[in-house]
Amino acid sequence: MRYIKFITGLLIIMSFGSCIREDLLTDCICNTQGQFLYFSYKGDGMSEILTEKIKDVDLYVFDHEEKLVLSTVVSSDSLEKNHGIRLNLPQGEYTLVALANTGERTQVSDLETGDLNMIHFAHPGFFQDDETMLTGNDPNVWRVRM
Repeated sequence: MRYIKFITGLLIIMSFGSCIREDLLTDCICNTQGQFLYFSYKGDGMSEILTEKIKDVDLYVFDHEEKLVLSTVVSSDSLEKNHGIRLNLPQGEYTLVALANTGERTQVSDLETGDLNMIHFAHPGFFQDDETMLTGNDPNVWRVRM
């Protein structure tokens, strides 16, 4: 997708009955069902800079039929404390779309359709067909299947 400017490493830690990365997951309760979605951002370097650069993450979760089942905001507090969020989803295949620091430079269209193939994540100028409005990169966007 041409409007995805950064694709960064995204590490998903599935915790079924055990805690992983206890040093970061201070709220991890062993034997808790669910999945923990861990965000990592190193920019162009080797050091973790997630909490320095990413203030919040808009997260969209789609089921195996690419229908929206969850949308939430991962707050800066959750990123600072845990680097992620616990998801309590039934077992299955999911596609996750995560947009960081969306602000004024990212617009989501057709979210009400609930269909991943109909929803667009892009700079507002994209929807107005006005390339002069495209003043910079969209913030970070991740998409991963789990």
